[in-house]
This record gives sequence, C-alpha cells and structure tokens, in this order.
Amino acid sequence: MQITLDQAIQAKSNNRLHEPKFSNGREKAAWADCTELYQSTIARLNLTVNPCAKCTDYDAQTWLSTALTNLETCRTSLMELGISDNIFSLVSNNVSNLTINALAINKPPPKEQTYHDGFPTWVSLSDRKLLQMQRASLAWKADLVVAQDGSRNFKTVSEAINEVAKWKPGRRYVLHVKAGIYQEYMQVYTPNLMFVGDGIGKTVITGSMSAGGGASTKSATLVVFF
Repeated sequence: MQITLDQAIQAKSNNRLHEPKFSNGREKAAWADCTELYQSTIARLNLTVNPCAKCTDYDAQTWLSTALTNLETCRTSLMELGISDNIFSLVSNNVSNLTINALAINKPPPKEQTYHDGFPTWVSLSDRKLLQMQRASLAWKADLVVAQDGSRNFKTVSEAINEVAKWKPGRRYVLHVKAGIYQEYMQVYTPNLMFVGDGIGKTVITGSMSAGGGASTKSATLVVFF
C-alpha cells in the first residue's frame, strides 16, 4: 500500500508537468479531471497507511477500491472524449496494477453484516433517529432551508452547501430543499450532510451535462467528495 501511494504521488507530479502541452479545451478539461481524481486517489491511499486513521482491513479494501475507481474514471473519461493517443501514454503507469495487487493481498474474509432495529450496526444512534423521523419533522429540524422564492435562507442548493462547508465539522447537518425544480450542478466536499426534500416529484434537482454533449467526467448533477 505504501509503494502504491508513493507511485501515485509520483504519477500526479509527472502528470502536472505535461499540462502546458494541451491547447485543446476538451483535453485541458479531461486532464484537470484526471489531476483531481489522482489527488482523491492519493487521499484514499493515505487512509490505508496512516496509523491515525485506524483503518481496518475492511476499511482499506473500501479505500483501495475507491482509488482504483478514480483511476479507471480518468481513463474512461479520456476514451469517451476521444482524447488523442499521446495523452493515454501519459496516464499509463503502474498505479492501477499496484492498487489491484494491494486489493488482492489485503482482501479480508467475508464479514456478515449485523443489524439493530433494522439498521446496520455501524449507523449511529443519532443518525438512526434522523432516518426514522417523518419528513415533516426533519424539515422542522433543518439547519438551513432552500426556497426558490427567496423566503428562506438561500435560493439555490449550491449556496446552502457552500455555507455549511464553513461550519465546524462534527454532527450531521440537515438541509431542507423546498419544492421546486433546481437546475444547477453541485459538488459536495462536506461530510455528514443530509438532504431533505418535500417529496418525490416535488423537490427536483436536475442537470443535462454529459460526455456526449462535450462535458468532462464532472457531468453529474450532484458530485460528492469525501
């Protein structure tokens, strides 16, 4: 795992040197995505070797799987955007193979999931209470409320997400998004954030970006990083 981490750091450093070579806008966008995905990969691999993270074998398997998914997402993005072959050679390194090897070596035995009151035991008591509450009660408990008419804290979901990002991490924050069609793209870097709408078909968050339409891998309407 340490060797995989070292190689990922080296690969990200090497990739940064090639960035000025790209003049095409799509190539630059794809390369920027790959750079960010490599940074996320490094962060996940760090968790597997950092003793302070108290990472179990099962945790390590999750983070290694995430790291590998990031690398494959980078490669797929370049393929779908029709990026030239010379860029493929730049991202072709042994980080993926090392990650696959680490997954095979680390692989823990199957573990049966245990439950309490219908929830996995890893779900905390406070989170269990939130999930069991009625939607009306959750809306009342919300830390921030989004309403398109401007009657509450924010008009857009993105503004509310950015505000919560400034708050002290710790407990789970509840964000109530009132009925409406929100056409926006959001990136969430804050953990422990719970979204509550006004019901199916009432609160809708939508977007239309796609690789086919010229967007990079960041085409999802809602992207969560943590």
